[in-house]
Amino acid sequence: MPEEDLLELKFRLLDGSDIGPFMYPPASTVAMLKERIVTEWPKVGSWLIICRKF
Repeated sequence: MPEEDLLELKFRLLDGSDIGPFMYPPASTVAMLKERIVTEWPKVGSWLIICRKF
């Protein structure tokens, strides 16, 4: 699959560090994304969930 067909996801934490970027095919499921993010998320620190409507 060409790289331009992939979606790039990155999450910014409160301390300014990032998780990602991760490259996913458009057919990825939410479960696939969640599994990867949970394994990469720091075990300690502040949690903040920000929702933005595009």
